[in-house]
Amino acid sequence: MKNAYRDNEAGIALAQFFTPDNIEALQNIQNTSVELYDGDHFVAILKMGSEMQASRLNEVCGTLVQKRDWLNRTQHENGTVKVEGLEDLAYFTSAACETLKELKGASRVDLHLFMSWTGSYSFPNHADDTDVVMLVVKGKKRVMFQDQESELLGMNDCLFVPKGLEHAVTTEDDALLLSFGIYK
Repeated sequence: MKNAYRDNEAGIALAQFFTPDNIEALQNIQNTSVELYDGDHFVAILKMGSEMQASRLNEVCGTLVQKRDWLNRTQHENGTVKVEGLEDLAYFTSAACETLKELKGASRVDLHLFMSWTGSYSFPNHADDTDVVMLVVKGKKRVMFQDQESELLGMNDCLFVPKGLEHAVTTEDDALLLSFGIYK
C-alpha cells in the first residue's frame, strides 16, 4: 500500500484558485446536498436552499458558519458539515478541478467541502475508493494513519491520500477542508 504524502505540486497549482474572496464565497454557499456528521455517524441531510448559480455565489443569504447555532441547538456542536458537488459551482472550483484532472491524469475530479470546528472528528477511520487530494483553506486538520505518522495540515497545505489507505481526520482549529476525489 502506498503512503500519503505532502503534495506541494498540487498545492501550488490549487493556491491560485482559493483566494481570500473565494474562500469567503465557499463559506457563503447554499446547496441541496449538505450532510452532517457528529464525529462517527451520519446525522442528517440539511436542505439549505436551492441549487445555486455561480453568478449568485456571493449574494446567497445565510452562511454555513451561521449554521453553527443550529448545530449547537441540536447538540451536534462537534459535528462536521459536508457539502458535495462543488466541482461546477463557480469558475474557480471548476478551474481547480480541471487543473487537478490534468496534473493527476484523471478522467474526473469531484470536489467536496468539509466545515468543522475545533475538537471535532471529521470522519472516523475509513478508506476512500478514489485517490484524494486534501487542501486546507482555513484552520488546521490532523490526518491520522495506521501505518505512518499523522500529518498536521494548516492553511494552504495539501495532502495526497492514495485510494484504499485508511485514515481519520480531526479538527485542531475551526477549519475548511477541500477534498478532491481523483478518478483514474
